[in-house]
Amino acid sequence: MRKVFISSVVTGFEAYRAAARKAVDLMGDKPVMCEEFGARPYASEVACISEVESSDIYLLIMGEEYGYVGPSGESITQMEFRAAKTSGKPILAFIQNCPMENQQDAFRKEVENFTGGFFRDTFKTPEELKDKIVKSLRQLNQAQQAVTEDEYKDKVDRAMSSIIGYSSRRDPLLSLAYMPQPMREFDIVGIEASLDSVFTNLCAKGVLLMREGYEPQFHRDWTGLKTRDATVAFFSDSMIVLLLTPIERRNDYFSGSFAPPSRIKSLAAGAFSLVEASGCWAHVKLSGMDHVMVKELPEGKVTSITMRMNGDTEAGFNKLFIPLTSAAYGSWVDQCVKRFQRIFTN
Repeated sequence: MRKVFISSVVTGFEAYRAAARKAVDLMGDKPVMCEEFGARPYASEVACISEVESSDIYLLIMGEEYGYVGPSGESITQMEFRAAKTSGKPILAFIQNCPMENQQDAFRKEVENFTGGFFRDTFKTPEELKDKIVKSLRQLNQAQQAVTEDEYKDKVDRAMSSIIGYSSRRDPLLSLAYMPQPMREFDIVGIEASLDSVFTNLCAKGVLLMREGYEPQFHRDWTGLKTRDATVAFFSDSMIVLLLTPIERRNDYFSGSFAPPSRIKSLAAGAFSLVEASGCWAHVKLSGMDHVMVKELPEGKVTSITMRMNGDTEAGFNKLFIPLTSAAYGSWVDQCVKRFQRIFTN
């Protein structure tokens, strides 16, 4: 049972604190509230900080009022928030849609600018607050059950090494990998019967070409399909891997020196359609980029270019999405492509 410290002003905010308590109770966690501290041999602000530091989760609810100001010049709530930051607690922040006192508005900006918190949202009514707290606690639970980034990287490396010998592509290569969180098992034997629908779906999304067809792939650790330019693999630990070409094929010789950002984004968006999960680790990587630029292919025939002769030949990024949404994933892919453009240029 996790201890959840509920932090807010008390007077006039009773309905919202009751809603927060109900949400924490519904999730099977223990609400920690200053109303229940009882008599203690030290100042109330000291008791609050002590309880924040001994709790597992810090839940902040902000309304119109800044609240009681302690000897330090900060409100008790702001002191609690800063203590939670210092101690590295998961922070769930909920900000009421309302006008705020000047000091409270400044505090709100501090909370919104804090990038290390797990979850932040707004609310209007106690019922809406309750529902959003329940949602955030579920997502936090999901995140805490997820594999670490180092574990995910290791799983990606092992998955890649187990299929790279079967890939129809060598260099350059766009690698995409997804692992739902929390992990679950794939029936890789059962997936054999659905390869036609997987292929048709990826063709509809512009990842594969229908006219090229595919060859089924049945191996000890994975099931998938292979085309001239792609390999798609499903692993029993729920990992999905796609090895694709970032090159846009054209007849002129030098077109092979361009990996268009628009193509990378399109392939990553289409591959995302294979993921059916509320949370997921995602991986995107370019490799074999010795003489390839991440740059849009010029219109018309390319007769000469200044080729990349030095610099990095590969780069990749990972991100945990909880919750997983197409908007959040798309925004991350855009950021990755911009970084690829900086890395793989002249």
